[in-house]
Amino acid sequence: IALLYGPSPDDRIIDRGMVVEDLMLVGSSASALCADTPVNFKRLSRFPLILPGSRHGIMSTLEKNAYITKTNIDITLRIDSFELTKQLVMSGDGYTILPHSAFIKEHEAGLLSYTRIENPVLTCQVVTAATAQCRVPRIISRLDVLIQQEISTLAASGRWPGKLLVNPEA
Repeated sequence: IALLYGPSPDDRIIDRGMVVEDLMLVGSSASALCADTPVNFKRLSRFPLILPGSRHGIMSTLEKNAYITKTNIDITLRIDSFELTKQLVMSGDGYTILPHSAFIKEHEAGLLSYTRIENPVLTCQVVTAATAQCRVPRIISRLDVLIQQEISTLAASGRWPGKLLVNPEA
């Protein structure tokens, strides 16, 4: 069982949505981004973007919406690491687009600033996943329930901002 940004495009993977979270435009603490002042999607063309690779689904969401809105986006670098992406952004080398849960610690430490994106709002989904052939032992089924409960607790506390897609009581 795994937690993934999904849903998975692979038919061999069975996944279940856990939470949907808005994607944010993230900059260094010295940037002029303010959480109370959303940026219109079309204005993303003004920001040099350092983006996570395709496995997170952020790139495809961004490219699809850029095509729909006829917006040119300035992707300066693609990196398959949230940590390295955040380090480059903290250094002032560009901006990124991430779910709030991916940078909340750095924001609370005053290292990153962010704003919401609107028109359209971009989202990502977190899913639990397993292979279709997987015979799920009872321990794995229990682990799935524990993951649901933990995500629910984090969402209810505000530590994981997003819309919960599961009912852990069910």
